[in-house]
Amino acid sequence: MRLRNPFSVFLLVHYVTIAECKLPSVKKTYNIRKFLWTNNHIWTFLTTGATQCVCQADVTHSIDEKEITYYHYFLSHGGTKKHTKMHGIFLGKNIMRVQPHGPPNPITHELLYSDMYSKCAVFKVSSVVSPGGTMNMLNLRVWNTSNIATAAQPCIPQFRKRSTKGHLVYKNFCQEELAKGRPSQDQDMEGRSNPHDLVCRKYG
Repeated sequence: MRLRNPFSVFLLVHYVTIAECKLPSVKKTYNIRKFLWTNNHIWTFLTTGATQCVCQADVTHSIDEKEITYYHYFLSHGGTKKHTKMHGIFLGKNIMRVQPHGPPNPITHELLYSDMYSKCAVFKVSSVVSPGGTMNMLNLRVWNTSNIATAAQPCIPQFRKRSTKGHLVYKNFCQEELAKGRPSQDQDMEGRSNPHDLVCRKYG
């Protein structure tokens, strides 16, 4: 077949060029406000952080388009329920900067992946620990439900894609323990001297 029309030749070359080129993949930006905008507990199911911080849960106190205030709960050594108040500012669609009580360096929470059908998500948590040094960890978080492990399943491949070192910090007794009527120890007021609790309350 001969193409006499120059315009036909141009169309053919243009089509072949597009067919042979791979379009660059577009990285999706997930909405961190949408995931945090709930009255439910948000449990940390898997983490690459400290192993002693079990039964971690975040409970949103207030949230708007610019900032969030929430309480970070955890069980300390000996099964003591503790919490600290966190204040965050949204820096973009998928990222916020959080300032807990005490530590001068803010912590950054970046939403890497979210499955809003199953209500699970993968976060990267970063903090400056020294001049030029940063500590990073991954968290897989899940909205409260009767079966946290099942709800976490859609997000596990995305977590494993980024790290194979994660360990479980959500236990079957966590919901029962945090729901008990005993008061939670406020880490803004007491208990700061326990070094085991520092990472639990600082990086929530």
